Amino acid sequence: MIKLFLTFIIQPMKYVLFFYQTKLLTAAGIWSIIFGFCCMVFFSIYNFIVPVWPFVVAVFVLTLLDMFTGTQAAKVRIKTFEKENPGVKSPEQINSRGYFRTSQKIGVYVAGILGVHMVWIVFGGENIPMDLPVSDPLVYLASFPMVRTELKSLDENIKTVTGVSFWGGIGKYLTGRK
Repeated sequence: MIKLFLTFIIQPMKYVLFFYQTKLLTAAGIWSIIFGFCCMVFFSIYNFIVPVWPFVVAVFVLTLLDMFTGTQAAKVRIKTFEKENPGVKSPEQINSRGYFRTSQKIGVYVAGILGVHMVWIVFGGENIPMDLPVSDPLVYLASFPMVRTELKSLDENIKTVTGVSFWGGIGKYLTGRK
């Protein structure tokens, strides 16, 4: 580990310092190197994320919608409990813990999508001799359960608030029941 640090951090710094001291590299040249390196890192990250941004945005938006509808559903449950039990405070409370869980879910979902995208880049892609209709099938496979979970949670929250279930309506429509 120390050898890697010396090789990749200290040695380039020695070269830059040498060129700066011998006037072969000026301060403006050093800033140009730093700016170029930062641009290279930024565009590398950008090119890694661009193919999967629709999945990341979809999961992010669905999770935020779930948080919003979950808060509304909790308000309805609290009001219903306090109406049925006068003088008793509801055991369910709206607090920052639920909002923190939302940020954790977003982080885990995005990490999962980016992780499977990286696995596909490293092990899939040109290495698998298949004609696939999508460019990154692992991202689709990983995103589907995340999106399904959030949609199911949205449906449960909306049913709590309004009394109408989206999934129930689709199920009745598909089976022909009334």
